[in-house]
Order: sequence, then structure tokens, then C-alpha cells
Amino acid sequence: MAEGPSAKFGLNAMPRVLLNFDHHRDGWNVHFMRDDCRSRIGSRTRYFKFPALHDLRSFVERCQPKDVTLVGFDHSVRAWNRGSEYVNLTDEQYAKVVSGLERPSNELRLR
Repeated sequence: MAEGPSAKFGLNAMPRVLLNFDHHRDGWNVHFMRDDCRSRIGSRTRYFKFPALHDLRSFVERCQPKDVTLVGFDHSVRAWNRGSEYVNLTDEQYAKVVSGLERPSNELRLR
């Protein structure tokens, strides 16, 4: 029997989470929350870093269905240098968010 989040969400479904992003001098900090916008994933909030906007945007693109545009993402980046976007993670990515790997910008790209 399957144990990962996909088992909970359906056979081919990927866990939908809220990605919050914020620009700082040294890159883009992100953290994830459950899609209810209230609950943490794991025992504590874990922060990850993407060194450049194109790295963050590439990750968000890979975590979206093919027909979704990123107009809201682009607007948030241009207007405020911060924002939120719902994304779908693979079981492997979700497990890494729960465990809080130290170098997720490289680790979360596995899709």
C-alpha cells in the first residue's frame, strides 16, 4: 500500500501546497504551507533558498499543470518582490519539504 502524500490525494494526484516567496539581497527565500493556508508541513516551518528569480520561476513552472499561466506569479514578483503561488509537489519533493533539507534549491528541482 502506498505511503506517500499521493496515496492520500489520489492515485496520480500530487500534493497541492502553498509556496510563499520573498526576495532578499542574496536570493529568493521560500517556505511551504498546506493548501488551507494555515497549517505547517512538518513539525516546523522550513525555509529554502533559490539563488535567482529564474531558478524560482523554473521550479514554479515545473510544479504547475501544463495549461496554467504564471500571470499572478509574475505580477507579484514585479509589484512587490514577494507573493504566494499554489504548486503541486511530487512525493519526493514533499518529503524533502517535511524533512527540511539544507540545500533545497538543488534538491527540489528533481522533477
